[in-house]
Amino acid sequence: MNFFSHHLPIQSKINIYYDKIMKHKEKKAYKKCMKLENKVIHLLSNQHTFDHQIYKIHGITLFHLKQYQKAITFLTKALNIEDDENSLYEVHYYLYLTYYEISDYDKLIEFGLKACESPFIELLEKAKIFSKIGRFYYLMNLSSNKMVYLIRGLYYNMESLKIFEKLNHTNIKEYIYTLFDCADINHALEDDDIAIHYYEKVEEMTDDDALLFGVYSSLIQIYKEKGYLDTQFFYKRKLLKLMT
Repeated sequence: MNFFSHHLPIQSKINIYYDKIMKHKEKKAYKKCMKLENKVIHLLSNQHTFDHQIYKIHGITLFHLKQYQKAITFLTKALNIEDDENSLYEVHYYLYLTYYEISDYDKLIEFGLKACESPFIELLEKAKIFSKIGRFYYLMNLSSNKMVYLIRGLYYNMESLKIFEKLNHTNIKEYIYTLFDCADINHALEDDDIAIHYYEKVEEMTDDDALLFGVYSSLIQIYKEKGYLDTQFFYKRKLLKLMT
């Protein structure tokens, strides 16, 4: 039997499945995508061959279906065989998102930074990733009390702010949350004057009750430690008003 005539029907099926997968993906019909992707994987395994794209595509689909451990399995397979820079960026980015969802601090930082190294990443997305990395370094400090995590967290938060400001994206929630994180980290580093500056800036920019609660609570503590009782009571009154 001719080799190509034997394999053409299989490849034709795979091409048809890929076309359908792309159409379903556009409609965010991820369950339909998953079924078709499984068929492609089955056909390829029967031929004792592989297509590195299918592992990436399937991993992304599983991420959208919130099947995070399975997503990690397929994205890791793609990572081990992928050599295209753009595809590598997608794999790193979705591994970062997946580890973010399951709160694996070390892994989300690892793959977030790898995604940020790619020439294909948009600057705004880079700013958002740096912001989240800064926040998770701060959270790692809370559980381990290691000063190095605070320093790293502050570094990535500041880098994030620089990009947001360069792009003139200072009116979005991610920018405001990054300001708040900078305030918290400076407060933890006992650099309270800088912390106050950031807390006051957040207060000016947001009407989010949860953020304002954090701002007022922290300022009450700072001014109490400084011995500025009038200012402490000023923020206590703001906090009480917010809670009523």
